[in-house]
Amino acid sequence: MATGDQRPSQKPGFKTRVGPLDFGCAHYQWDIAWNIPTPASQDGYVIQEIISIQKIQGLQDVTLHFWEAWPIKKGETTSSIAQRQVWDDSWSAKFPHKGQNGTITMSGLAIFFEGPLPPDFKPNNRETLQVANDLPTSKNMPVFWQNGLKNGAGLKRTLEITWDCRAAPGTTTVIAKADDKGINVRKLWGPPGK
Repeated sequence: MATGDQRPSQKPGFKTRVGPLDFGCAHYQWDIAWNIPTPASQDGYVIQEIISIQKIQGLQDVTLHFWEAWPIKKGETTSSIAQRQVWDDSWSAKFPHKGQNGTITMSGLAIFFEGPLPPDFKPNNRETLQVANDLPTSKNMPVFWQNGLKNGAGLKRTLEITWDCRAAPGTTTVIAKADDKGINVRKLWGPPGK
């Protein structure tokens, strides 16, 4: 097995399972399932660096920065999580922010690496506010991360939500991208008949 910064890596892809959907007033959903182009020659992980910035009227600004991981078994091209529940990663807010305005920016950079995770990746990790639930997460960049970037293995995703719902009906703009290419967002709200 390769060690340190020489760990084999691949640029992952994904299949959108739900969305991206705009329900209005920063209520959004984008669910994906990870995949890799070549079957893994040994067990490994899609590791995604997450930076989430939330600026919501009347609330303290929140920035989260951490890494999260999905397992892909030797000989497979999809994660074992997606094989069980259809999707791996969900970027969503389950309720609207009516009466408020603000911005939410989600940025992810994902790379598949063969081999085990560093020991500081833990499920339900309190250091990452448990936002990824039972996925292993860490606040520390893996020691082999930079090598994957040098090899061009990173897939970038972004979701930008801007809204002003202080007065009805409100306005919302949702922009989704993968590797800086736009992805169609379905708007599921607005005045009747529009």
